[in-house]
Amino acid sequence: MKITVIGAGAIGGNLAAKLSTAGHDVQVADARGPEAVRSEVLVSGARATELADAVQGRDVIILAIPFGAAGQLAGLFASVPAETVVIDTSNY
Repeated sequence: MKITVIGAGAIGGNLAAKLSTAGHDVQVADARGPEAVRSEVLVSGARATELADAVQGRDVIILAIPFGAAGQLAGLFASVPAETVVIDTSNY
């Protein structure tokens, strides 16, 4: 599957690494830019990407960001097809 993880912290970074190790095509995006993605996340084969490019052509998008920041990404999801699965890991 083509999976994007938005958020490269503890939850997002671990998900990206595990999913990539399992053989999925994984991109990981961080609001601070691709250079903010830790190398231990990328060693599994996940690729860092710009946030603006993170949702294009993906089967699954996982949000692993603070609950309060989700609203800031609304515009990013405007062009996401209805069949794309979006998973939110936040818990307020």
